[in-house]
Amino acid sequence: MDASELVRAVDRPGQEGQPSDDRRGQHAAEERQREDEQVGVGRHGPAPVPSGPEARGARGARRGAIRLASVRARLRIQRSGSTAGGRRRRGRPAELGAAESPGPSVSRPGGSGRLDSWSACSSLVVRRSRLIRRRVGGVLRPTGAIRSGARPPFRSIRAEDPWPIDTDKAAVVCRRWGGRSRGDPERPGPGGAGSFPFPARGRLRYRVRSRLPPGPDDPVRDLILGTAGHIDHGKTALVRALTGVDTDRLPAEKQRGITIDLGFASMELGGVRLGLVDVPGHERFIRNMLAGASGFDLVMLVVAADDSVMPQTREHLELLRLLGLASGVVALTKCDLVSEDWLDLVTEDVIGLVAGSFLEGAPIIRTSSATGEGIAELRAALEAAANALPDRVQDRPFRMAIDRCFTVAGHGTVVTGTVVSGAVSVGDEVDWLPEGRRVRVRGLHRHDRPVDRVDRGSRAAINLAGVHHAEVRRGQELASPGFLRPSTVLSAMVRASEGAPRAIRHRARYRIHLGTAEVTGSVAVLDGPELAPGTEGLVQLFLGEPVVCEHGQPIVIREESPPWTLGGGRVIQPVASRVRRRDASGRDRLLRLAGPDAVARASSAMASYRLRPWTDLDLARDAGLSPAEAGTIVASLRDRGELVELPIGPRRSIRLPKASVDELEDRLIRAVGRLHGRNPRLSSVRRSSVLGELEDLKSDALISALVDRLARDGRLVAGERTVALAGYQPQLTQAERRVKAELLEAHKGTGFAPPLASELVEKAGARGGVVPELLELLAEEGLLVAIEPNALYLEADADSELRRRVIARLADGSTLAMADLRDLLGTTRKYAVPIGEYLDRIGLTVREGDLRRLSPSMGEADEPS
Repeated sequence: MDASELVRAVDRPGQEGQPSDDRRGQHAAEERQREDEQVGVGRHGPAPVPSGPEARGARGARRGAIRLASVRARLRIQRSGSTAGGRRRRGRPAELGAAESPGPSVSRPGGSGRLDSWSACSSLVVRRSRLIRRRVGGVLRPTGAIRSGARPPFRSIRAEDPWPIDTDKAAVVCRRWGGRSRGDPERPGPGGAGSFPFPARGRLRYRVRSRLPPGPDDPVRDLILGTAGHIDHGKTALVRALTGVDTDRLPAEKQRGITIDLGFASMELGGVRLGLVDVPGHERFIRNMLAGASGFDLVMLVVAADDSVMPQTREHLELLRLLGLASGVVALTKCDLVSEDWLDLVTEDVIGLVAGSFLEGAPIIRTSSATGEGIAELRAALEAAANALPDRVQDRPFRMAIDRCFTVAGHGTVVTGTVVSGAVSVGDEVDWLPEGRRVRVRGLHRHDRPVDRVDRGSRAAINLAGVHHAEVRRGQELASPGFLRPSTVLSAMVRASEGAPRAIRHRARYRIHLGTAEVTGSVAVLDGPELAPGTEGLVQLFLGEPVVCEHGQPIVIREESPPWTLGGGRVIQPVASRVRRRDASGRDRLLRLAGPDAVARASSAMASYRLRPWTDLDLARDAGLSPAEAGTIVASLRDRGELVELPIGPRRSIRLPKASVDELEDRLIRAVGRLHGRNPRLSSVRRSSVLGELEDLKSDALISALVDRLARDGRLVAGERTVALAGYQPQLTQAERRVKAELLEAHKGTGFAPPLASELVEKAGARGGVVPELLELLAEEGLLVAIEPNALYLEADADSELRRRVIARLADGSTLAMADLRDLLGTTRKYAVPIGEYLDRIGLTVREGDLRRLSPSMGEADEPS
């Protein structure tokens, strides 16, 4: 009995895959017949067998005791594990809390005797080894169906016949349920010196704990291994031989005998935990294959010995090349069906196929899933390939593309996928994209085990709070907050496949595969009318729906009909704006983004932001950097003066390249000069007028920050609401100077009843056209105060007296009506109304209905002495 059979034998009953009532009845009858043959077998070892006239009665009593124990065990299973409908009940039955009595010690090399049992679930009695094999054949469901990662569904494993087993099998059981076997530090291999039988009437127990801390032998690295190859070449059977898990989970897959959607399993090789992704081999399901292959670290290319290289073998290999795979092994399956001479020919075909690819020189292992031939050698080759892979950067933000979604009763929506970068923990918040919602991580599973954290290379199941499963679809992503941005325009460097049946044409529509997403869109070729097979060039992708990605992410371009693979490449601008084919500077920027120089990529990405605020995470996403690398480059550019940070709010700033800031400052100065030219009589221009000249910037805060920067440099003179070129003087003719003097004289001694601007224009006659500008000039020079711009002005001394009187009147907390203000100033209502509004506007008073109070912001220092 091998380790996979042992794992299946202890699986939990009561869920999907449970045998029918008829089969249960058949096996119950078989078990009763075996019990008849086992009269005299007791719970604690051999018992005396009655003989003579009393034998029949003794055997009947013993048979009844055994049946009673079986009924009690079934009751415990129902209470603790399942109900008739297959729904697991919460809580732990009281009878499961009692520890079982320890069994006899079993001596073996490398071990220390008995392993105590521990679990929160029911007891499963295994009567004979052949019964286990029969149950593995169809009665008990496979372990791959367990998705909850709960505590193991058994208290102990017992046998009442000699049963060859070794400590490795114990370790397999323990690792399968998230723990470690204890008392077997050396773990001898199967069939060797460590093998030992169960006692003839004894028990062996295994201690299994969930969520144990990592031990010295536990895997320390997570990687994703994927399959590839033609349909019916034995990929799923090979995964089952390696892991003991049948990855075909859909009824249609079981019925048709082919893989339709992605299947998942896991195994451990030395210090590496491999998550296996089994992809379909049929050409109709290439979209599913690409969804799974987007997270591969290494691949197992499967070729059937009786078929040799087939069309999908070639297409899968080309797709893996386009996705940037760099490591893997080749497995020849079904080797037991052909002769050695034929195997040599197939091996030559495979060597020719992989020549020039990333699999050139990779080991080619001959296997048979039916006989077990070559499985050990394949494991060794996979372990060597996994250990040879370089460590990935670990400080990148979290990303996981969703490839599956389902619900779990009592928990809600669960999404699964491959963690391609970063890490996430229970309780963290993540962005759900491209939906643009922030959601909370309620729970995590990794390879069917509950964990508190998952990181890069893990196959993860994430329980999300506040998400309905109907809203989730393959192609969406979870990411660290603020890292990814949805976009419908991407820039990419694409290479047309040499064996493509046609070129990638400018403005043609194709299917674009990106991560687990598949969208339609048009391709704009920037280097000519098309990309011929075997050529490479810059393209822009205009997609029909938003996607999320980052710099360097692989893409694949396929024809819509017929479904041919035409080429693929890497994203170089995840959030792009349109670049015209004749725009040389835009093409140069894209070429720098595609280059190997990190600083050049960062500078090009910052230039593409233009006036949009950005963060270090944006730069990391768009330049293919880690956040730490982005922060280092930003600090270096700022220290060298090549990056300028402009404040645009209390806690906000915008960072722009020095060249962009210089260009904006030149535009601002030219705009102020144009306004001076149109209003030569004014010593300054209003800031609002400057905004109108630079309306394409659409940012008052940015323009104000640039004005303040230029004022600090002495190139502008900035007021609260005005701005002027440094050293600028109004340009007045002799006649305009006389009109200015007359206007100032007309306001002298008028107090709170000055002439209106309209009256002054009428009085000036032919020269009245310059009166509004001259009144504004007098206000800018501080000689007049604009009570109502272009309508009513007070002499500066009158304005000071106005403030003094109002403060003195309202200092005791009293209020002021319009009639009171009129009497206080000794004027008429015509003047009192605009003066009252002026007082509110400058913040001296606060209006409450028809009354005015002194503003709370006015302190004691404002009161008259």
